[in-house]
Amino acid sequence: MMDLCERYWASPWETISADTGEDGLQAQYDRARRDLLLRPAECVAWALGLSAVDESQPRSLGIELLAQAVYGECLGAYEDSALHAFIEVLERPLRSRWDQIALDTAIGALGALGYSSAVPALTRILQSEDREYQGDTHWNIAAALERISGQSFLHKPDPVEAARLWALQSS
Repeated sequence: MMDLCERYWASPWETISADTGEDGLQAQYDRARRDLLLRPAECVAWALGLSAVDESQPRSLGIELLAQAVYGECLGAYEDSALHAFIEVLERPLRSRWDQIALDTAIGALGALGYSSAVPALTRILQSEDREYQGDTHWNIAAALERISGQSFLHKPDPVEAARLWALQSS
């Protein structure tokens, strides 16, 4: 499955789009991606490698696999490396929808891990006025900070502002 994903990413878009149907490369990739997301423990090391590549789509899958490993509590010895991979995603510019998916996935995983070392990177984005971070991303950060801090932000009239105030007071 991992080989199939790598073959898909290496293929020119014209080849992928021309190869339609149930057995086409796109369909094979979609099935492999779904299967991998159901079995993240089997590919954590590969996912860590993907999380560091420059291409947005493979990096996004790597982050999604690592997040699934967090939720399935199967990171094991890779927990520190995954934490750093998630924080690295928060520091990357958003160039595509895949980058946005990776960002929001990393935010959720950081909340689930609960490490306070993630707070500065989360706070930086929460304080940002950039349009690309408005809305869901800021709300996701409020939810992650709630899990990390033990504070209650999501039941406030403005969860994002409550998280911002907490972050300012905590720094």
